[in-house]
Amino acid sequence: MFSPVRFPNDVEELVRFVEETPTGEIIPATLAKLRAGLEPKSLLRAGALAVTRSTELPGHHHGGPIHPVSGTYPVYHTSRMLSGETAFLPIIQHTALCNLHVHEPDMGPYIMPEIEPLGAGDNSAKAVREAFDRQMRMRHRSAIEKHLLWFLENLPQDEVLDIILSKAVTRNPEDDHYFLYPSFTSRALDLIGWEWAKYLLRPTVTYLSQGTFYTGANAPPFANIEALLTQYKLLEMPVKQHTSAAETQAVGALAERAGNTNAYAEIPVMVAEAIAGGLSIEGAGEAMSIGASVIHLRTSYGNPMDVHLHTGINVRRYLLKKPGISTRTKLLLLLTWHSGPEVRLSEKKMEWSAKVESERMAKLPARSQPEL
Repeated sequence: MFSPVRFPNDVEELVRFVEETPTGEIIPATLAKLRAGLEPKSLLRAGALAVTRSTELPGHHHGGPIHPVSGTYPVYHTSRMLSGETAFLPIIQHTALCNLHVHEPDMGPYIMPEIEPLGAGDNSAKAVREAFDRQMRMRHRSAIEKHLLWFLENLPQDEVLDIILSKAVTRNPEDDHYFLYPSFTSRALDLIGWEWAKYLLRPTVTYLSQGTFYTGANAPPFANIEALLTQYKLLEMPVKQHTSAAETQAVGALAERAGNTNAYAEIPVMVAEAIAGGLSIEGAGEAMSIGASVIHLRTSYGNPMDVHLHTGINVRRYLLKKPGISTRTKLLLLLTWHSGPEVRLSEKKMEWSAKVESERMAKLPARSQPEL
């Protein structure tokens, strides 16, 4: 007989607050707790745990824990940028969203059970990895999550993340969220503590095992992107990991090429060529951040999905700094940035050239970084 997940008493009380407070009362109730001195990070942790253990994972990416957990880290840091009670607003919004998802009829009821780690074969990392891969193909949710717990108990954090990302990156062309959800969950765990990974990461691997909800008819084949590794011999050369001021010109050149393109399929080729030519992985990530901003400025439609241009490369740059993630995975993270459907949407929406008249630029007032 299974037991429902239950947290230590001090955490459990706050998780139940998020789960059990009526939706119509959650905003004033959360504000009252913050005014009374409750640490915002504790409330964010409670929300993430509540929406993870008490909502059903959707077949698509709307609902369940996906967006609330992914937002944990940025919500916290957005709050820290604000002052006074205005700083409460992001925390209240996050708590209210977690509460709403728990109470939505199409997201529950759901009870996350306690499970035990599951090894395989001789209990070597290789044997358990093979079993994990097999269960992913079979979409066997229980076994997938149990193998994940074995990884968390026996492997370094970065290695566990690399195992998950090696699956997630292959599905990025189908839906950006296959990659974004586990990646931003890692950032959430950096904030609230990796001791909660055995709960927050469970639905991320289950989500990766699910069938594709979106047709992905126009998705670029992952195999074509992966082939660039061989074409440019990127796994046969000593690829630089870290950038420096010496790469400023090369970073700017790649950013300009990517930002000015009208065909997203050209972007991974540009990145592969730049890295093969000596640009570091981190330098390529910086270039893609600038390129994404240029592309954003070239569009006029203002769709919220534009945000995936930025969140997608931002979280990739975070992952590029992790020493335990393999070079192969890091390269594929960069080469797939353009491939998600919510990024590709902007390809047909660019209305302006990235070229700006120098005379017009010269008339703009000079502003320091703090002023900006």
